Amino acid sequence: MPEGYFNQTVASLNPWSDQHFIVKAITNKLTPNEKILEKEGKQEIITEDEQEFDYQGKRVKQKVSQLLMITNYKLNEFLDVKDYARFEQKKKEDYEDYKTSGLGMPGVSKGLIFRNWHIEDTSKYKNTFELVRRGLDFGYSSDPSAFVQFNVNFKTKQIVVFDEFGAIELTNEMLANELKERIPQYGLIKADAAEPKSIAELNNYGINAVPAQKGPDSVLHGIKWLKGFEIIVDPKCKGLIQELGLYKWKVDKLDNPLEIPEDKNNHYIDALRYGCDDLYLSR
Repeated sequence: MPEGYFNQTVASLNPWSDQHFIVKAITNKLTPNEKILEKEGKQEIITEDEQEFDYQGKRVKQKVSQLLMITNYKLNEFLDVKDYARFEQKKKEDYEDYKTSGLGMPGVSKGLIFRNWHIEDTSKYKNTFELVRRGLDFGYSSDPSAFVQFNVNFKTKQIVVFDEFGAIELTNEMLANELKERIPQYGLIKADAAEPKSIAELNNYGINAVPAQKGPDSVLHGIKWLKGFEIIVDPKCKGLIQELGLYKWKVDKLDNPLEIPEDKNNHYIDALRYGCDDLYLSR
């Protein structure tokens, strides 16, 4: 470019999920600060990286500067007093929605089912495990077979998810071989009762799998029970982490959440429910 000129690329993103890879890339360098966004309406930082690569037969170095910016409605000069009033009303009625749709904090703005969880290295909890549970949701082509291992602690009201496995296009024999690598011999797995043939095949391959209990409103009962615990998820459980950040209630025509979960982003979450079905269905 001529001296004084430069190339510039502008990318804009509405951060619908804090688990989106672009959001993660940005927030690793610019951590959203609720107080600053409330007061200033924006956060920004300039980062500089140096890249080295081959260009026209020569090894060159190139500095790349990035302006990372988080903005919100407070900087929008085209909003009138009525628009501001709507955000102020939302701030009073649904602060979690206001944080995302108003302040620009990453996350699902409305209808997110689980907010009672965080990511943490779970190795320090292993000596306290007394009630280890395992759940399995079957899948094949587009949906993964999803498996989780976790401990339930009623004293501390914590569920610690320390292991998961998930993959598509697995035969039951392949799935059994993967499970044998992760669980003790005869370790009990609660699996989706909708697939008795798959459960029987896993039994034939040496996996101690039994059908999870299903009853009226068992999904809602399971969700409500899980929401009564602090859910701690190991960083390596990426499938569950993604689903917990996306699993939402359905909404009506006015965009109000209904007590009906969307049937997506729930394979590892279903496995989590299956693994502790007797703990909530018996209560």
